[in-house]
Parts: sequence; structure tokens; C-alpha cells
Amino acid sequence: MIPPLSSVTAREAVWLFPVAIAIHFSEEAPRFARWARIHISPLYTDAHWRKIHGIALVSALIFAALVSLWPHPVSVFLFLALYLSPMVFNAVFHITASVFYRSYSPGAVSAALLFPTLFLYLGGLFSQAGLLRTEVAMLATAIGAVVHMFDLASTTFSVRKQPFRKVMP
Repeated sequence: MIPPLSSVTAREAVWLFPVAIAIHFSEEAPRFARWARIHISPLYTDAHWRKIHGIALVSALIFAALVSLWPHPVSVFLFLALYLSPMVFNAVFHITASVFYRSYSPGAVSAALLFPTLFLYLGGLFSQAGLLRTEVAMLATAIGAVVHMFDLASTTFSVRKQPFRKVMP
């Protein structure tokens, strides 16, 4: 039997984050790299998407474990600033990009539905548990915006070109 959400602790609920990440990546996986090649950078490859998102999923699991095992204001702040709030801005990116390019950005639905909701839910649990104050959450959110900006720039605009290969006649 699944316990009601009201009885779930912050230590338990933090595991919803890697689940949300996995759902979001599942929506992105089949089409995002192609979409990004068309609209953002012709250098963005499927292999690049797999590498970046594989690292992201592993780090989401590691940080969820850290917060679950060591629920402390510092671990909660780092989790919010480096992982959860950047994903809220990921939702903003997907929605904005879909509107701007007039082309659905794969991942927009899962990002829009999951990350803002999870941010509010976990933020409330962390606050109730005495692990997060409002002003700290606001700072973590501002840092998260910058983190997502750098993540987006590094994964879309700093994609390295493949080495030049001379084609033999």
C-alpha cells in the first residue's frame, strides 16, 4: 500500500526527484537531440545528449541519497540550488523554446508538470522539517537560475566540433 502524501517525510520524498528526472529524460530521449540540432546548434548530437543526461541522472541519485541520509540545511540548500531549482528553469526553457521556435521542445510537458510541482512540494516539506527558510529558498532559486543558464549554455552552445577528417577520393 502506498502511504498518503501527508505522511511522507522529506527524507523519503526527495527520492521523487530522480524519478521525475527519469520521466523527463524519457520524454526527451527520442527527439530532443534532433530538435536541438534543428533549432539551437547543428553540432548537438545524440551521443552528447546521452552523456550529459546520464551524468545528470547519476548525480540526481547521488544528491537524493545525500539529502535522504543527511537531511541538513546545508545539503538541502545545495540540493535546491544545484539540482531542483535549475530543473524549474529547465521547464521555463522548454516552454519558452517551444513558443519561440513554434516547435514543441521535447521534454516540455514533463518539465512543466513535474518540476515546479516537485519544487513546491519538497520546499514545503523541507520547510516543515525545519531544514529550509524562505530567504534561503529564494537564494537557492536565484543560484539555480544561474546554474541552469550555465548548463544550458554549456550543453547547447559549447558543443565541440568533431575533428576535421580528410575524405580520401
